[in-house]
Amino acid sequence: MLNQSEVARDAGLSQPTIHRYLNLLEATHLFERVPPYLSSHTTQLLKSPRAFWADVGLAVFLAGYFSTDELARTRELGAFFETLIYQHLRVSCSLLTPRGRLHFWRTQTGDEVDFVIEHGRRVVGIEVKLTDAPGYRHAAGLVKFLGKHPQAVGGILLHSGQQIRRLDEQIVAVPWSLLTG
Repeated sequence: MLNQSEVARDAGLSQPTIHRYLNLLEATHLFERVPPYLSSHTTQLLKSPRAFWADVGLAVFLAGYFSTDELARTRELGAFFETLIYQHLRVSCSLLTPRGRLHFWRTQTGDEVDFVIEHGRRVVGIEVKLTDAPGYRHAAGLVKFLGKHPQAVGGILLHSGQQIRRLDEQIVAVPWSLLTG
């Protein structure tokens, strides 16, 4: 979640300066904001977006990881994997006609789904897990999302394993490599 006031405080800069810097990063396509998925699009402007580097390699480098061994042991590996998936979903949404809209979903109690794609009137939730053995417990956020949004057609759990598994009536676990071809 991107809170500009907190970033400004941590960096020792003013909030307007951080706002300008983030806009510059977006204008140069180095950084992107993903809006929240809300039932009412008018309230979307009141919620904090999620932030992603547009290049996962750049994100890894800026985080100070310079070898695959270092990267494999880091606690941020899941976040980097999520950024990689974001990049592929962003491209996939741009290829849809009409163009798909990419969001995330999070409740005040902490339930979340990493990505929500809107395509016309269809909505699908996508959870990303860096695991070779996805199970029902990994889909808890998707289950809650589908319960609160009955208009959603289903949920996909993208994982790092090799098998496709049905986890629920509306949820399927799919290897991330199928997304990337």
